[in-house]
Amino acid sequence: YGRFNVAPGGKLDGIVITSHGVPTLRSFVVSPSYHPKPPVEITPENEQTVEESTEAEDSVELALEDSIKVRGWTVGPTAPPADLSALSWIDTLASYKHQCVTLGWLTNGPAHEKEESDDRADEGIVERLDRRLDKAKDALAKSDSVKAKLELELFAKEVDQLYHKNEEEGEHRGVPSLTSEGYALLKYNAEYLIDRLPDRHGRGDEGEHRGKK
Repeated sequence: YGRFNVAPGGKLDGIVITSHGVPTLRSFVVSPSYHPKPPVEITPENEQTVEESTEAEDSVELALEDSIKVRGWTVGPTAPPADLSALSWIDTLASYKHQCVTLGWLTNGPAHEKEESDDRADEGIVERLDRRLDKAKDALAKSDSVKAKLELELFAKEVDQLYHKNEEEGEHRGVPSLTSEGYALLKYNAEYLIDRLPDRHGRGDEGEHRGKK
């Protein structure tokens, strides 16, 4: 495809996709341009005498073409749900986080900042992100969307800090890393839910706030 041809071992940067949809996982297949040359060149003079390839030969050729394809996962847009369930969306975020680890998009390591009044000195960034989502889900179960939003905002902040710290310092052993795919998948889906949660305290908290006025 003209300027989009990529030589073996090469790469192509600068391709941008814009969408109003939210990021999700997408599988991809890259098929190299491969056209095997027939063992005998067919010409008008010999086309009647050249034997057609056998089924076994065709099968070997198809297997070869399939073996040189590259398969993997990337991030692409998808339509947001018609009816948003905040609790289900947090489960989706937790699943995305897990898949980021599995795909190598998120590498665990010590959390870059220790929280105040936090005795989890050995907590890793993956555990920290899990805890944020657990707290947000627990708050939603108690109808406290204000606290849920706070935890999700902290989740998004952790993701943002981790990604930009990677860009500044590069990948080093022992330093948690986050790829651009993992960053898009986690941050933008968290922000999507944050923007749609109402500012509502749980019943107990609401009464407490009224008493303080």
